[in-house]
Amino acid sequence: MRSRDLKDIREELGLTQQQLAEALHTTRVSVARYEAGMRRIPGVVSVVLNQLRRKTA
Repeated sequence: MRSRDLKDIREELGLTQQQLAEALHTTRVSVARYEAGMRRIPGVVSVVLNQLRRKTA
């Protein structure tokens, strides 16, 4: 997953960085770094985002 994809999906879900961080059991700073491309996005993030998308669909 690319950093821009993460941000697009987060915004599509209507989540703040803080809300996504809580869902991922991480910090808002980590989410910001993922989105800025400063940190590699763990594979589990894709799994959690897909679960969140299914819940809101």
